[in-house]
Amino acid sequence: MSEKPGPKPKLVHSAQLIDQLRALGRIQATVEEAAAVLRVSLRTLQNFFAANEDAKLAHEEGKQEGLASLRRKQFAMADKNATMAIWLGKQYLGQREPVQQIEAGGPGAFDQMDDDQLGKYLDGMLPTPPEAPRRLPMQRVRKVTEH
Repeated sequence: MSEKPGPKPKLVHSAQLIDQLRALGRIQATVEEAAAVLRVSLRTLQNFFAANEDAKLAHEEGKQEGLASLRRKQFAMADKNATMAIWLGKQYLGQREPVQQIEAGGPGAFDQMDDDQLGKYLDGMLPTPPEAPRRLPMQRVRKVTEH
């Protein structure tokens, strides 16, 4: 004879639970993840949020606090890390790296240059790219269909 499962776990409103929900928000835990940490079903946590607006607010505020904390750490890191400074410039200042396009099929055989040759060409040390090999024009093939 199988035993019936016991009652489903319930959440009891407390200052400790509110603090835990805020902390979960700070690390960007989703509602699903928070329910898993609290060992309750998603529906139980959703019902708890519906009945306790301060709990839902604590989780949402925690998320905002976590984002602000992360941004603060990124800006502090930019003081010592050029890559982070460049990334932040792109995100917040609209900065972009110049894009140099090399057209395919032009006069040079860029695809046949090694990295050293290409670097010298782009730096202006090679006046012209090496000559591209001559290619025969593609011929159209007519598809024969039988009637």
